[in-house]
Amino acid sequence: MLDISIKNLDKVKAWDMLKFQGLNAKITEKIDGTKLTLIRNDVDFDSHDYTKNWIVAYKGNIISPDEFDSAPSDDIIKKHSLGCLQYALVHRWLQKCHAETSYFPKSTEFLLEFVQRKPTLTRDYDRKFDLFLIGLQRVECFVHGSTLVTFPNEDMNRDRSYLTQFAIPMEISLPPLLYTGPWAKRPNFNDLKSILGGPAEGIIIDFGGKEIFKAQRSDQLSKEVRALQKRVMLGRTLEQDEEHWREVYVWAVDHVNSAQRNNSLSKRMQMKALSVFAFKTITPETSEHNFRFSEDVFLTSKLILQRRHAVNFELFDSSDSWIPETVAFIPMAAKPLHVGHERLIQIAIQNFNRVICMVSKGDRDRISGQKMMQIWRDYILPSNFIPSVVFSDSPVRDMIRFIRGLSDDPMFKQVNFNIVTDDSDDMWKPEDLEREFPELHEQARIHSVGVSRETTAQISGSKMRYWLTIGNRAEFLAHLPSFLSTEHRHKIWEILSK
Repeated sequence: MLDISIKNLDKVKAWDMLKFQGLNAKITEKIDGTKLTLIRNDVDFDSHDYTKNWIVAYKGNIISPDEFDSAPSDDIIKKHSLGCLQYALVHRWLQKCHAETSYFPKSTEFLLEFVQRKPTLTRDYDRKFDLFLIGLQRVECFVHGSTLVTFPNEDMNRDRSYLTQFAIPMEISLPPLLYTGPWAKRPNFNDLKSILGGPAEGIIIDFGGKEIFKAQRSDQLSKEVRALQKRVMLGRTLEQDEEHWREVYVWAVDHVNSAQRNNSLSKRMQMKALSVFAFKTITPETSEHNFRFSEDVFLTSKLILQRRHAVNFELFDSSDSWIPETVAFIPMAAKPLHVGHERLIQIAIQNFNRVICMVSKGDRDRISGQKMMQIWRDYILPSNFIPSVVFSDSPVRDMIRFIRGLSDDPMFKQVNFNIVTDDSDDMWKPEDLEREFPELHEQARIHSVGVSRETTAQISGSKMRYWLTIGNRAEFLAHLPSFLSTEHRHKIWEILSK
């Protein structure tokens, strides 16, 4: 994904800012919206079908056009939506402007700011549903399940004159330019009004591409302000909110079960069926409450189905369905994946019904996450050695969420969950399991399993990275997983040693 992190000006030390006093700055309005990724893939341009050339994603999660086949009209969405149905507007916009994008470069990632009506945003602009082009870069990417994984081939381009040639045919804007000139002579932006109406979120300061900072209003960072904004927009008390989500979950599970029990549906069509179930009854007369209830049911059912797909669980009918008794999670940095990981996974496969590897997309020492994602795409995943892989920015955090989500699913109420580590010293302590999974811990359904390296292999990621650093090609290649061919091992060395 594009690196969209920007340093906050308030956290930069005063003396570090002295170096910018003599520089020119370009200051634009910072828009409070949802950051969406658009991928122009490497497929030749299809003037009749935008879905052949474009992928839409939010935080790496693909937003498929299938999800909105039963979505209501734009006017109804704009009137009532607080959630996922607003992405139907994005797909319809993309479909409309697609014919004008024939010259857009293949394998390019576009970063957009989408101004939504959303409880977690603090700005309640007068004008909503605008799209702003923030930047773009050339990338390679692949789709794994419902996840989009990208690795850039260049830095993100924020140059306004360059971005304009893409923004105009897409009929979207660039963030408003507020000031260009010496940083020392900048005006005061404390009471800045947004181009969208209402107080602005803040500003972006670009020192000619050398450094980029953001400055935000204090309320933008306030948890109390965000919580109040959410309560006001939803119009529910905490007790009502809890009851709302309990009811949503019951409906969502029912929708997922109905979609999976239709044996003729592929995984893609199961997801499409969830959209039909949730949105087919929406009409112009649908109340705001029922509209938003339908949105929450769809999004919740989508998450339930994605988790079931990740553990290869298919529900047929009450007599034919097989529910796993044990599910194992292996969180790992895998920088790189080595023979120790391979043997650990083999042991897990032998001892548990389902095994899920939670793999970090981040960097570790000299091994970049981007290079490892390329290796996973080209060499590891095609081997089909690992039953299920989830790529994550934070494997342990997302594993915790995953286990909690599965344990809430009625189909997994008797399942035992296991966290498997490649060293007995890294086992989870009982108090940690109790803190993160109190109900599972009380029921003795969550366990930590440490497998000694004497059982797997006397190898670690640190040792692999050391051999890579000193150029010990022979040892590095010898300790890569055995399911990789000799040719692929050498290609992995070439990728990581550059």
